[in-house]
Amino acid sequence: MKFISLFFAILLSISLYSQETLLRGQGVSLTSIGSLSIEKAAEGDIKGSAYFNENFLSADIINFPTSYPMRYNAYLDEMEYEVDGLLYNLDKLQHSIVEFQGVKKKYVSTTYYDGKNYVNGFLVELYSGDNYSLYKREKIEFVAATEAKTTMDMGTDAFYKPLKDMYFIKLKDQSVVDIPKSRKRFVNLLGEDSAKVEDYIKKNKIDLTNEDSLKLLLAYMDRM
Repeated sequence: MKFISLFFAILLSISLYSQETLLRGQGVSLTSIGSLSIEKAAEGDIKGSAYFNENFLSADIINFPTSYPMRYNAYLDEMEYEVDGLLYNLDKLQHSIVEFQGVKKKYVSTTYYDGKNYVNGFLVELYSGDNYSLYKREKIEFVAATEAKTTMDMGTDAFYKPLKDMYFIKLKDQSVVDIPKSRKRFVNLLGEDSAKVEDYIKKNKIDLTNEDSLKLLLAYMDRM
């Protein structure tokens, strides 16, 4: 088993080296599409992970001529890749779309309003139409360790905590905002389409917190 794992690791290294050599021949370098990650690894025993998937998977990158292994850091909101054993963060402004064909998952970097602040970061594209688009935010937060204050207390280890998925809609004016749980607040975002959409939500019992319901709703809204 160890031999097989080593064999595939060698094959991957050869493949990535050949790919980098080919790109350099085209006047393109992997180091030019991002910057070295300066984030230091957290110290100590930490439970959980900063990633929903820690593996580097082949991805198509906008404004880049070939696919390359990437992974999404949901704690730092960075698309990461490796070159010569060093970790890089993809330039999310120049390379704002990353699509993992194998798992059929597309990340889009955009400016969105999360209900409190404007954020520039990656969202997962769930539906893309002519008038409306639907996105999901994947986020993990770091919870620091706590020390016992008295002999009767117990300290806690540091851990990574996945947050509940948050959904966003791109409106006709191209703004991207969080989807309210309230039906009234949601339809108020839609201007002249609000009455038709509210009626559709009532008749079809649309759940504004459910991914499948939201896809169904956005598809209807887009063909109105």
